[in-house]
Amino acid sequence: MLKRDWFTELDAANSTDAVLRVVAEFIESRSDVYWSGVPEALRRPTIATDIQLQQWHHALVQAISKMPTPGSPMQELAVLSLRAAVRLHQIRLDKDRPGSEGNGGVHAAARGRERRR
Repeated sequence: MLKRDWFTELDAANSTDAVLRVVAEFIESRSDVYWSGVPEALRRPTIATDIQLQQWHHALVQAISKMPTPGSPMQELAVLSLRAAVRLHQIRLDKDRPGSEGNGGVHAAARGRERRR
């Protein structure tokens, strides 16, 4: 079985639902052993909205800041939730941009800047 590249999947997601689906699938794919290193209140959340994602990310960061040595699961969850929140922000920006198709406009704009250099 191939290992999924969750970050690539987040980068490729072109809608809020797609981002939230990747996050949900990531959460579901983690074992009980994985979640044992996460404070109980933050384990296996149901994330149905971008607001819930942002709240979970904030809670993860707050918990990490109080841990002397946060384990790999906590670090991975903080990074994943941050990347998902950033991707949601990019999607919103794309949708709000005049003439945008709402599908990768942020990345396309960045590629255009790189070509001009």
